[in-house]
Amino acid sequence: MIWSRLRASHQHPSLTLLVKSVLGNLLQTIRTPRRAISKLVLFLGFAFLFYVSGTGGFYRRLQSSTDDFKFTSVRRSAAEFIWPNIREDMDDPGGREIKWKNEVDKSLSEPKKKRFPDVFIVGAERCGGEAVANLLLLHPLVKPTNPLQSHFFTKYFSEGSDYYMNMMPNVTDRELILEATQTYFTLPPSVLPRRIKKVSPDAKIIVVLCNPADRVIIDFNIEMLNRQKYQGQKYTLYLGTYLNRAKKMMEEIPYDFDAQMQTKIFASIQKDFPSHVTLSGLYYYHAIRWKLVFRPAQLLYLNRRDVLRNTGDVTLQLQKFLRIPALIHKDNFLYDDKSKSFCYHSSWDNGGNTQRKHCPISEEANVDTFQPMSCYRTLHDFYRPHNEKLYQLLKRNFTW
Repeated sequence: MIWSRLRASHQHPSLTLLVKSVLGNLLQTIRTPRRAISKLVLFLGFAFLFYVSGTGGFYRRLQSSTDDFKFTSVRRSAAEFIWPNIREDMDDPGGREIKWKNEVDKSLSEPKKKRFPDVFIVGAERCGGEAVANLLLLHPLVKPTNPLQSHFFTKYFSEGSDYYMNMMPNVTDRELILEATQTYFTLPPSVLPRRIKKVSPDAKIIVVLCNPADRVIIDFNIEMLNRQKYQGQKYTLYLGTYLNRAKKMMEEIPYDFDAQMQTKIFASIQKDFPSHVTLSGLYYYHAIRWKLVFRPAQLLYLNRRDVLRNTGDVTLQLQKFLRIPALIHKDNFLYDDKSKSFCYHSSWDNGGNTQRKHCPISEEANVDTFQPMSCYRTLHDFYRPHNEKLYQLLKRNFTW
Protein backbone atom coordinates (compact mmCIF):
# COMPACT_ATOMS: atom_id res chain seq x y z
CA MET A 1 0.00 0.00 0.00
CA ILE A 2 2.83 2.39 0.88
CA TRP A 3 4.77 1.60 -2.32
CA SER A 4 1.63 2.07 -4.44
CA ARG A 5 1.17 5.52 -2.90
CA LEU A 6 4.84 6.35 -3.53
CA ARG A 7 4.50 5.30 -7.17
CA ALA A 8 1.35 7.39 -7.49
CA SER A 9 3.14 10.34 -5.91
CA HIS A 10 5.28 10.79 -9.01
CA GLN A 11 2.18 12.02 -10.77
CA HIS A 12 1.80 14.77 -8.14
CA PRO A 13 4.95 16.90 -7.66
CA SER A 14 3.69 18.44 -4.42
CA LEU A 15 3.13 15.00 -2.91
CA THR A 16 6.56 13.82 -4.11
CA LEU A 17 8.23 16.76 -2.38
CA LEU A 18 6.26 16.06 0.77
CA VAL A 19 7.36 12.40 0.85
CA LYS A 20 11.02 13.37 0.27
CA SER A 21 10.78 15.99 2.99
CA VAL A 22 9.32 13.46 5.42
CA LEU A 23 12.09 10.92 4.79
CA GLY A 24 14.81 13.57 4.91
CA ASN A 25 13.65 15.02 8.20
CA LEU A 26 13.33 11.59 9.76
CA LEU A 27 16.89 10.67 8.79
CA GLN A 28 18.23 13.97 10.07
CA THR A 29 16.33 13.60 13.33
CA ILE A 30 17.85 10.15 13.90
CA ARG A 31 21.43 11.42 13.26
CA THR A 32 21.29 14.78 15.05
CA PRO A 33 18.10 15.01 17.09
CA ARG A 34 18.87 18.28 18.90
CA ARG A 35 19.73 20.23 15.76
CA ALA A 36 16.79 18.83 13.80
CA ILE A 37 14.04 19.36 16.35
CA SER A 38 13.27 22.93 15.30
CA LYS A 39 13.14 21.91 11.65
CA LEU A 40 10.89 18.99 12.51
CA VAL A 41 8.45 21.26 14.35
CA LEU A 42 8.44 23.63 11.39
CA PHE A 43 7.89 20.74 9.01
CA LEU A 44 4.99 19.37 11.07
CA GLY A 45 3.37 22.78 10.96
CA PHE A 46 3.57 22.90 7.17
CA ALA A 47 2.38 19.30 6.94
CA PHE A 48 -0.60 20.21 9.14
CA LEU A 49 -1.50 23.10 6.81
CA PHE A 50 -1.16 20.79 3.82
CA TYR A 51 -3.49 18.28 5.47
CA VAL A 52 -6.08 20.96 6.20
CA SER A 53 -6.04 22.50 2.75
CA GLY A 54 -6.13 19.11 1.01
CA THR A 55 -5.78 19.15 -2.75
CA GLY A 56 -7.59 22.36 -3.56
CA GLY A 57 -11.17 21.40 -2.72
CA PHE A 58 -10.97 23.04 0.69
CA TYR A 59 -13.72 25.61 0.17
CA ARG A 60 -16.03 23.12 -1.41
CA ARG A 61 -15.70 20.49 1.30
CA LEU A 62 -15.99 22.90 4.20
CA GLN A 63 -19.03 24.62 2.76
CA SER A 64 -20.97 21.40 2.26
CA SER A 65 -22.87 20.10 5.28
CA THR A 66 -24.30 17.15 3.36
CA ASP A 67 -22.77 13.80 2.44
CA ASP A 68 -21.86 15.02 -1.06
CA PHE A 69 -18.24 15.53 0.06
CA LYS A 70 -16.33 13.85 2.85
CA PHE A 71 -14.83 16.24 5.34
CA THR A 72 -13.66 14.84 8.66
CA SER A 73 -14.43 16.59 11.91
CA VAL A 74 -10.69 16.77 12.62
CA ARG A 75 -10.00 18.65 9.43
CA ARG A 76 -13.03 20.88 9.95
CA SER A 77 -11.91 21.77 13.48
CA ALA A 78 -8.36 22.39 12.33
CA ALA A 79 -9.52 24.65 9.51
CA GLU A 80 -11.73 26.70 11.79
CA PHE A 81 -8.93 26.98 14.35
CA ILE A 82 -6.60 28.44 11.72
CA TRP A 83 -9.28 30.58 10.06
CA PRO A 84 -12.12 31.24 12.56
CA ASN A 85 -14.18 33.35 10.16
CA ILE A 86 -13.89 31.02 7.21
CA ARG A 87 -17.59 30.18 7.18
CA GLU A 88 -18.57 33.85 7.01
CA ASP A 89 -15.88 34.68 4.45
CA MET A 90 -16.97 31.81 2.27
CA ASP A 91 -20.74 32.03 2.74
CA ASP A 92 -21.53 35.00 0.48
CA PRO A 93 -25.05 35.62 -0.91
CA GLY A 94 -24.06 34.40 -4.38
CA GLY A 95 -22.79 31.13 -2.94
CA ARG A 96 -26.01 30.61 -1.01
CA GLU A 97 -28.11 31.14 -4.12
CA ILE A 98 -26.08 28.53 -6.00
CA LYS A 99 -26.37 26.12 -3.09
CA TRP A 100 -30.14 26.64 -2.90
CA LYS A 101 -30.61 26.11 -6.63
CA ASN A 102 -28.46 22.99 -6.55
CA GLU A 103 -30.69 21.44 -3.89
CA VAL A 104 -33.81 22.31 -5.89
CA ASP A 105 -32.34 20.93 -9.13
CA LYS A 106 -31.38 17.67 -7.43
CA SER A 107 -34.91 17.25 -6.09
CA LEU A 108 -36.40 17.85 -9.53
CA SER A 109 -34.18 15.25 -11.16
CA GLU A 110 -34.63 12.43 -8.63
CA PRO A 111 -37.52 9.91 -8.55
CA LYS A 112 -40.38 10.64 -6.17
CA LYS A 113 -42.82 8.54 -4.20
CA LYS A 114 -45.20 8.82 -1.26
CA ARG A 115 -44.26 7.79 2.27
CA PHE A 116 -45.34 8.58 5.82
CA PRO A 117 -44.06 11.77 7.51
CA ASP A 118 -40.46 12.18 8.63
CA VAL A 119 -41.17 15.12 10.96
CA PHE A 120 -44.04 15.82 13.36
CA ILE A 121 -44.72 19.08 15.17
CA VAL A 122 -47.03 17.78 17.88
CA GLY A 123 -47.78 20.87 19.97
CA ALA A 124 -48.29 22.06 22.53
CA GLU A 125 -51.52 23.57 21.29
CA ARG A 126 -51.53 27.40 21.10
CA CYS A 127 -47.77 27.61 21.71
CA GLY A 128 -46.55 28.49 18.22
CA GLY A 129 -46.20 25.14 16.51
CA GLU A 130 -47.74 26.52 13.33
CA ALA A 131 -45.14 29.31 13.28
CA VAL A 132 -42.36 26.71 13.54
CA ALA A 133 -43.97 24.76 10.70
CA ASN A 134 -43.93 27.93 8.58
CA LEU A 135 -40.21 28.35 9.31
CA LEU A 136 -39.48 24.79 8.23
CA LEU A 137 -41.52 25.13 5.05
CA LEU A 138 -39.20 27.93 3.93
CA HIS A 139 -36.66 25.17 3.28
CA PRO A 140 -36.88 23.62 -0.21
CA LEU A 141 -36.38 20.09 1.14
CA VAL A 142 -39.36 20.18 3.55
CA LYS A 143 -42.80 19.34 2.13
CA PRO A 144 -46.14 19.47 4.00
CA THR A 145 -48.89 16.92 4.29
CA ASN A 146 -52.27 17.95 2.93
CA PRO A 147 -53.71 19.16 5.22
CA LEU A 148 -50.76 20.20 7.36
CA GLN A 149 -52.76 19.44 10.52
CA SER A 150 -54.24 16.08 9.61
CA HIS A 151 -55.49 15.01 13.08
CA PHE A 152 -55.12 11.47 11.80
CA PHE A 153 -53.81 9.91 15.02
CA THR A 154 -56.63 11.39 17.10
CA LYS A 155 -59.73 11.73 14.90
CA TYR A 156 -59.20 9.56 11.83
CA PHE A 157 -56.98 6.69 12.97
CA SER A 158 -59.77 4.17 12.36
CA GLU A 159 -59.76 5.13 8.65
CA GLY A 160 -56.53 3.19 8.19
CA SER A 161 -53.10 3.76 6.69
CA ASP A 162 -54.33 4.16 3.10
CA TYR A 163 -56.44 7.12 4.17
CA TYR A 164 -53.38 8.68 5.78
CA MET A 165 -51.13 7.94 2.80
CA ASN A 166 -53.46 9.90 0.53
CA MET A 167 -52.48 13.02 2.50
CA MET A 168 -48.78 12.58 1.64
CA PRO A 169 -46.93 14.47 -1.11
CA ASN A 170 -44.62 12.77 -3.60
CA VAL A 171 -41.04 13.35 -2.43
CA THR A 172 -37.50 12.23 -3.14
CA ASP A 173 -35.39 10.32 -0.64
CA ARG A 174 -33.63 13.57 0.28
CA GLU A 175 -36.81 15.53 1.02
CA LEU A 176 -38.71 15.45 4.31
CA ILE A 177 -42.46 15.29 4.89
CA LEU A 178 -43.86 17.45 7.70
CA GLU A 179 -47.09 16.99 9.64
CA ALA A 180 -47.99 19.57 12.27
CA THR A 181 -51.07 18.65 14.29
CA GLN A 182 -50.81 20.76 17.44
CA THR A 183 -53.09 18.65 19.63
CA TYR A 184 -51.03 15.44 19.51
CA PHE A 185 -48.85 16.38 22.48
CA THR A 186 -51.61 16.85 25.04
CA LEU A 187 -54.74 15.04 23.87
CA PRO A 188 -55.72 11.37 24.28
CA PRO A 189 -55.37 8.54 23.55
CA SER A 190 -52.37 7.77 25.76
CA VAL A 191 -51.02 5.39 23.07
CA LEU A 192 -50.81 8.19 20.48
CA PRO A 193 -46.97 8.36 20.49
CA ARG A 194 -46.84 4.60 19.88
CA ARG A 195 -49.18 4.99 16.92
CA ILE A 196 -46.79 7.49 15.36
CA LYS A 197 -43.79 5.31 16.19
CA LYS A 198 -45.36 2.34 14.43
CA VAL A 199 -46.04 4.33 11.27
CA SER A 200 -42.75 6.31 11.26
CA PRO A 201 -40.18 4.58 13.50
CA ASP A 202 -37.40 7.11 12.78
CA ALA A 203 -39.57 10.22 12.87
CA LYS A 204 -38.28 13.44 14.41
CA ILE A 205 -40.68 14.96 16.96
CA ILE A 206 -40.73 18.72 17.58
CA VAL A 207 -42.54 20.10 20.63
CA VAL A 208 -43.05 23.85 21.06
CA LEU A 209 -43.89 24.83 24.63
CA CYS A 210 -44.93 28.15 26.12
CA ASN A 211 -45.64 29.54 29.55
CA PRO A 212 -48.72 27.51 30.59
CA ALA A 213 -50.23 30.57 32.28
CA ASP A 214 -50.12 32.41 28.93
CA ARG A 215 -51.36 29.33 27.07
CA VAL A 216 -54.61 29.30 29.06
CA ILE A 217 -55.73 32.79 27.99
CA ILE A 218 -54.70 32.15 24.35
CA ASP A 219 -56.62 28.88 24.24
CA PHE A 220 -59.66 30.35 25.99
CA ASN A 221 -59.88 33.27 23.54
CA ILE A 222 -59.64 30.96 20.51
CA GLU A 223 -62.24 28.57 21.94
CA MET A 224 -64.55 31.54 22.46
CA LEU A 225 -64.22 32.42 18.76
CA ASN A 226 -64.56 28.86 17.43
CA ARG A 227 -67.29 27.45 19.68
CA GLN A 228 -70.61 29.23 19.82
CA LYS A 229 -71.64 27.64 23.12
CA TYR A 230 -68.77 29.39 24.96
CA GLN A 231 -69.64 32.84 23.63
CA GLY A 232 -70.31 35.33 26.36
CA GLN A 233 -68.64 33.26 29.08
CA LYS A 234 -66.33 35.30 31.27
CA TYR A 235 -62.70 34.25 31.56
CA THR A 236 -62.62 34.70 35.33
CA LEU A 237 -65.71 32.52 35.73
CA TYR A 238 -64.27 29.79 33.53
CA LEU A 239 -60.94 29.92 35.35
CA GLY A 240 -62.57 29.71 38.76
CA THR A 241 -64.60 26.66 37.73
CA TYR A 242 -62.03 24.57 35.88
CA LEU A 243 -58.97 25.51 37.90
CA ASN A 244 -60.71 24.42 41.07
CA ARG A 245 -61.63 21.12 39.42
CA ALA A 246 -58.01 20.61 38.36
CA LYS A 247 -56.76 21.33 41.89
CA LYS A 248 -59.26 18.87 43.36
CA MET A 249 -58.15 16.20 40.89
CA MET A 250 -54.51 16.77 41.90
CA GLU A 251 -55.37 16.32 45.56
CA GLU A 252 -56.96 12.93 44.90
CA ILE A 253 -53.76 11.41 43.48
CA PRO A 254 -50.37 11.21 45.25
CA TYR A 255 -47.79 13.67 43.88
CA ASP A 256 -45.47 11.00 42.45
CA PHE A 257 -48.11 8.80 40.83
CA ASP A 258 -47.45 10.13 37.32
CA ALA A 259 -49.18 7.35 35.37
CA GLN A 260 -52.38 7.70 37.38
CA MET A 261 -52.28 11.47 36.92
CA GLN A 262 -51.93 11.15 33.16
CA THR A 263 -54.87 8.71 33.03
CA LYS A 264 -56.95 11.08 35.14
CA ILE A 265 -56.12 14.06 32.90
CA PHE A 266 -57.16 12.22 29.73
CA ALA A 267 -60.35 10.94 31.36
CA SER A 268 -61.25 14.48 32.39
CA ILE A 269 -60.64 15.85 28.89
CA GLN A 270 -62.76 13.12 27.29
CA LYS A 271 -65.58 13.65 29.76
CA ASP A 272 -65.54 17.47 29.74
CA PHE A 273 -63.58 18.85 26.79
CA PRO A 274 -63.35 22.49 28.00
CA SER A 275 -61.15 21.22 30.85
CA HIS A 276 -58.33 20.80 28.31
CA VAL A 277 -57.76 24.57 28.44
CA THR A 278 -56.22 24.22 31.89
CA LEU A 279 -55.08 20.57 31.81
CA SER A 280 -53.06 20.89 28.59
CA GLY A 281 -50.61 23.12 30.45
CA LEU A 282 -49.51 20.24 32.71
CA TYR A 283 -46.68 19.51 30.27
CA TYR A 284 -44.77 17.16 32.54
CA TYR A 285 -47.42 14.43 32.45
CA HIS A 286 -47.76 14.74 28.68
CA ALA A 287 -44.00 14.73 28.06
CA ILE A 288 -43.54 11.43 29.91
CA ARG A 289 -45.40 9.35 27.32
CA TRP A 290 -43.32 10.82 24.48
CA LYS A 291 -40.07 10.26 26.34
CA LEU A 292 -40.97 6.59 26.90
CA VAL A 293 -41.51 5.96 23.17
CA PHE A 294 -38.95 8.08 21.32
CA ARG A 295 -35.19 8.29 21.75
CA PRO A 296 -33.68 11.61 22.95
CA ALA A 297 -32.17 12.15 19.49
CA GLN A 298 -35.69 12.08 18.03
CA LEU A 299 -37.14 14.75 20.33
CA LEU A 300 -36.61 18.51 20.17
CA TYR A 301 -38.27 20.86 22.65
CA LEU A 302 -38.49 24.55 21.76
CA ASN A 303 -39.58 27.56 23.78
CA ARG A 304 -42.14 29.84 22.10
CA ARG A 305 -40.27 32.83 23.45
CA ASP A 306 -37.12 31.77 21.58
CA VAL A 307 -39.07 31.26 18.36
CA LEU A 308 -40.31 34.85 18.53
CA ARG A 309 -37.13 36.55 19.78
CA ASN A 310 -34.36 34.43 18.22
CA THR A 311 -36.00 33.28 14.99
CA GLY A 312 -32.75 32.86 13.06
CA ASP A 313 -31.07 30.80 15.77
CA VAL A 314 -34.12 28.54 16.10
CA THR A 315 -34.21 27.99 12.33
CA LEU A 316 -30.57 26.93 12.32
CA GLN A 317 -31.28 24.62 15.26
CA LEU A 318 -34.15 23.03 13.35
CA GLN A 319 -32.04 22.38 10.25
CA LYS A 320 -29.32 20.81 12.38
CA PHE A 321 -31.85 18.64 14.23
CA LEU A 322 -33.34 17.39 10.96
CA ARG A 323 -29.90 16.95 9.35
CA ILE A 324 -30.74 18.93 6.26
CA PRO A 325 -28.42 21.46 4.55
CA ALA A 326 -28.36 24.79 6.39
CA LEU A 327 -29.76 26.89 3.55
CA ILE A 328 -31.49 29.39 5.84
CA HIS A 329 -29.22 31.47 8.07
CA LYS A 330 -29.62 33.86 10.95
CA ASP A 331 -29.01 36.93 8.80
CA ASN A 332 -31.92 35.92 6.54
CA PHE A 333 -34.27 37.26 9.23
CA LEU A 334 -34.76 40.99 9.69
CA TYR A 335 -37.11 42.53 12.21
CA ASP A 336 -40.18 44.07 10.63
CA ASP A 337 -41.93 46.82 12.60
CA LYS A 338 -45.18 46.42 10.72
CA SER A 339 -45.64 42.73 11.49
CA LYS A 340 -43.78 42.99 14.83
CA SER A 341 -41.82 39.88 13.96
CA PHE A 342 -38.70 38.65 12.21
CA CYS A 343 -39.31 38.28 8.48
CA TYR A 344 -37.40 36.14 6.03
CA HIS A 345 -35.39 37.63 3.16
CA SER A 346 -33.45 35.72 0.53
CA SER A 347 -29.72 36.08 1.14
CA TRP A 348 -28.97 37.06 -2.43
CA ASP A 349 -31.36 40.01 -2.15
CA ASN A 350 -29.51 41.29 0.94
CA GLY A 351 -32.91 42.01 2.42
CA GLY A 352 -33.54 44.74 -0.13
CA ASN A 353 -36.25 43.14 -2.26
CA THR A 354 -39.52 43.61 -0.37
CA GLN A 355 -41.36 41.33 -2.81
CA ARG A 356 -39.38 38.41 -1.47
CA LYS A 357 -40.04 39.30 2.16
CA HIS A 358 -42.01 36.67 4.03
CA CYS A 359 -43.13 36.87 7.66
CA PRO A 360 -43.78 33.26 8.76
CA ILE A 361 -44.29 33.99 12.46
CA SER A 362 -46.17 37.32 12.26
CA GLU A 363 -49.50 35.82 13.32
CA GLU A 364 -47.96 34.16 16.37
CA ALA A 365 -46.06 37.33 17.28
CA ASN A 366 -49.33 39.28 17.49
CA VAL A 367 -51.26 36.84 19.67
CA ASP A 368 -52.73 38.63 22.67
CA THR A 369 -51.67 37.11 25.99
CA PHE A 370 -53.03 39.87 28.24
CA GLN A 371 -55.06 38.79 31.26
CA PRO A 372 -55.76 40.24 34.72
CA MET A 373 -52.69 40.03 36.92
CA SER A 374 -54.65 38.23 39.65
CA CYS A 375 -55.55 35.48 37.16
CA TYR A 376 -51.98 35.20 35.93
CA ARG A 377 -50.61 34.86 39.46
CA THR A 378 -53.17 32.19 40.30
CA LEU A 379 -52.24 30.20 37.21
CA HIS A 380 -48.52 30.70 37.79
CA ASP A 381 -48.80 29.32 41.33
CA PHE A 382 -50.86 26.36 40.08
CA TYR A 383 -48.41 25.35 37.33
CA ARG A 384 -45.16 26.10 39.16
CA PRO A 385 -44.58 22.70 40.86
CA HIS A 386 -45.44 20.87 37.65
CA ASN A 387 -43.10 23.11 35.68
CA GLU A 388 -40.30 22.21 38.07
CA LYS A 389 -40.91 18.52 37.41
CA LEU A 390 -40.81 19.22 33.68
CA TYR A 391 -37.45 21.01 34.01
CA GLN A 392 -35.99 17.99 35.78
CA LEU A 393 -37.41 15.58 33.21
CA LEU A 394 -36.03 17.50 30.22
CA LYS A 395 -32.92 18.76 32.04
CA ARG A 396 -33.78 22.27 30.91
CA ASN A 397 -35.16 25.33 32.68
CA PHE A 398 -37.71 27.24 30.62
CA THR A 399 -37.83 30.05 33.27
CA TRP A 400 -41.62 30.34 33.38
